[in-house]
Amino acid sequence: MDPTEDAVDSFKVTTTCRFSPLATCHKGDVVLFRDGLGGFKAGQIQLHCEVQGVPISLISPYVIHKLEADCSHSVWTPLDNNSFVESDQILDTVVYSARPDGKVAILLPLEFR
Repeated sequence: MDPTEDAVDSFKVTTTCRFSPLATCHKGDVVLFRDGLGGFKAGQIQLHCEVQGVPISLISPYVIHKLEADCSHSVWTPLDNNSFVESDQILDTVVYSARPDGKVAILLPLEFR
């Protein structure tokens, strides 16, 4: 088999990902994911793929703009860069709303407040 065929066969793309035994997320969902520093970030899923058996997700990340801890409402500003994250770093999907000013309002789950 040609080495380029191996590379093509080892790359799979999908719109749905199971990131834990109990949860899935889809293209367009907004998720919380580990930031590598012990905290979390938010972002919107662009696609999921598997490269040589490793599931990864392309996420358009957000940066926190405002957090209202008493009501778990947070406001995030979308960034212009996408980044790949190993899919097991996704923590949860969230309820969100796009605001007219371009920002995104997210309702944080209880364990992330």
